[in-house]
Amino acid sequence: MHTTERIIEYHTSQLSKKRRSPKRYSTESVIVLPNCSCICELPELERKRHDSIAEEDTSEDPLIELLEKFSGKEGVADITKATWYAIAACALAASSAGHEVIRLYRFATIGLPLETQKVIQRRIKEAIVKTAMLYGGPKALQALFPLFKDLKEEEVDHYGPRWDSIKDDFDGALLRPKARQWAGADFFGTLWGPDAARQNLEFNFNYCPDLYVQSIITLEWFLSEDGVFRPHETCMCTAAAIICSNSPLQAMWHTRGIVRQGGTLYQAKFAQQLALGIAALYNARTGKIVPVEEIDFDDESSHA
Repeated sequence: MHTTERIIEYHTSQLSKKRRSPKRYSTESVIVLPNCSCICELPELERKRHDSIAEEDTSEDPLIELLEKFSGKEGVADITKATWYAIAACALAASSAGHEVIRLYRFATIGLPLETQKVIQRRIKEAIVKTAMLYGGPKALQALFPLFKDLKEEEVDHYGPRWDSIKDDFDGALLRPKARQWAGADFFGTLWGPDAARQNLEFNFNYCPDLYVQSIITLEWFLSEDGVFRPHETCMCTAAAIICSNSPLQAMWHTRGIVRQGGTLYQAKFAQQLALGIAALYNARTGKIVPVEEIDFDDESSHA
């Protein structure tokens, strides 16, 4: 593997010192509130919740109308075990409408106790993390990051089942050989700049530990592997894929990465124009792509 002096350390021991330990919020200890319109006798607290939803003007809001319809159709009384909001979250992310996950979450948690909200939040995040491989990481981030930034610190559910199961040996040789740890750190540190790379990973870890796990494994086992493509060639491929996935912000990150990983401006323009040509040919939505000429290649701010 090619290595450079530009290495960023992102060992979990460093992150763990800065963030609280992930905590389980057992659904068994949560006040269970029905959330189904087919149930006639609603407790007073839940009746007020439904009244507050009804008071909102949804006549001109197709998404809320759809959510109201299907939240009542599922027939699951316990909101912490319902799946309608998880299904909706996956569909929004895959449809490049991930920014609407904020409204989905706020709709699903109206009037509920904080601990119950966290269970719903956990289920939404798990649904997106679990399905990201089907429609792409950038679309998943478009769904998760706006939600993360909309949450107050006390609203954040810090639990991740994968992280919880491997956190004591996350740096072990079987899962993360040292050579791959260094390669992943080098690739990500070059893509963002060392400080921004560290901040981005800490951001992921704080809001969704399993997103952090997914990011690390993707970096170390896939993106940084240079046995076939050199780093800048990898970014040419990822930028093209993301452009055609209607994820313009993430497309800019990886187009910028072409140059940061040793490629040329010509190669960045080439990859961008080819991807846009393919998108136009097959009617793929791209969003507002930032032209290479307008990208700030010196910007090393994080996404956090």
